[in-house]
Amino acid sequence: MDLGDTLIISDSIVEGLSLSYLIASNRYDKVVWISSEHFKLIDSIISAYKKNINVKIFSSRKWRDDINAVNLLNLNEVSIAISRQIDDGFVGAYIFSILPELLLIHGLEKTYMFLLNMIWKIKSIGGMVIACLNSGTQSRKEEAMIERLFSNIIYLKRETNIEKFKRKLILVSPIYDKDIYQFEMNGFRIVFPKELERILIEKS
Repeated sequence: MDLGDTLIISDSIVEGLSLSYLIASNRYDKVVWISSEHFKLIDSIISAYKKNINVKIFSSRKWRDDINAVNLLNLNEVSIAISRQIDDGFVGAYIFSILPELLLIHGLEKTYMFLLNMIWKIKSIGGMVIACLNSGTQSRKEEAMIERLFSNIIYLKRETNIEKFKRKLILVSPIYDKDIYQFEMNGFRIVFPKELERILIEKS
């Protein structure tokens, strides 16, 4: 079964981004990451998985020379930057972790249409879209509408106890006979039971 395009809604930004990169880097040897997070966080996640793949980062801030700057205030500029990668035949996984900012700046309608267009373009060349939302940074209505664009929805929930966080991964789409799994974090690397790792990686 092909998981198709995936939306990850996470209580923790690190966990959501880590899962996004895990899926992306196991599916393709090329990744385009459209991010608003600090480059050190992105670098830490990429380094944690020790994979020799081609990662292009587009960010709202040009932290370094190898990071491409895009203006989040201008959706057309963001669209053009991504479309250039598509037109150049960059077939891979496209991670969108800028959705909370786009919803805040441009609202639901414009963000929805932008993402719909990007998914269509990326899928047309054989690529895959992985998008991230952080729980509580947008309304439930916005989450529900964005969910409609994706074939697979994953929730990452985190509960606090005295000693450590208790983490749960919830598979909303019926891709397996079990819906809820426990997982851990090893630094910036997400760690699953073998059963879940097989589902998320081998079937992606």
